[in-house]
Amino acid sequence: MNTFTKPSNFTEYDFGTLEEAMLLLSNKQKDVLLMRFWLNMSINEISRSIGMSWDATDRFIDSAINHLKIRFFKIVKEDGGQIPNNVILFPIKKVS
Repeated sequence: MNTFTKPSNFTEYDFGTLEEAMLLLSNKQKDVLLMRFWLNMSINEISRSIGMSWDATDRFIDSAINHLKIRFFKIVKEDGGQIPNNVILFPIKKVS
């Protein structure tokens, strides 16, 4: 799955850092985040797609978000940058 386009409220740096952090996630973590926030799929739709219960899918998405935050913040810190305000508000919302 590769439907990953830059939300309008992200700078090029923020989005590049987000892409870099996404590369550090497992394929399943990337897929559920893309389904949830870029394809705007419901947890029920995602759970059917990946063959997990609704509760397990919800927990998995939360875990994927937390892993993404950790990796994102680590990359920004290593770059000597500051955490942008709009990125602290994960989960990200789908932007049309």
